[in-house]
Amino acid sequence: MHSFEVDNSTPQEFVVVVNRSLEDNGLSEHVRASVDGDDIVARINWLGSTELRYRTQPSGSGFQAELQRQQVALLHGAFQSRFEERFEEILSKVGARLI
Repeated sequence: MHSFEVDNSTPQEFVVVVNRSLEDNGLSEHVRASVDGDDIVARINWLGSTELRYRTQPSGSGFQAELQRQQVALLHGAFQSRFEERFEEILSKVGARLI
């Protein structure tokens, strides 16, 4: 997933909702989202560390986020597509539209 869009939310508000959903799905022990300046950062810590960094910009009443950098741990490469699918499901579940 390279970009997504969210209406009626700021990146900070959205990250709170994403982290709550990660907790509800039993993933918060290994996956967390945070805001770093203009970026939303998703980190996966399990047998290494992977980071996905999305640059945000205002769009209407919300924002758009585009993948800027992806650092994948060596052992995560084999699971990358499965992680991306689960992360996309969670983002969609909390109101993001994949673009």
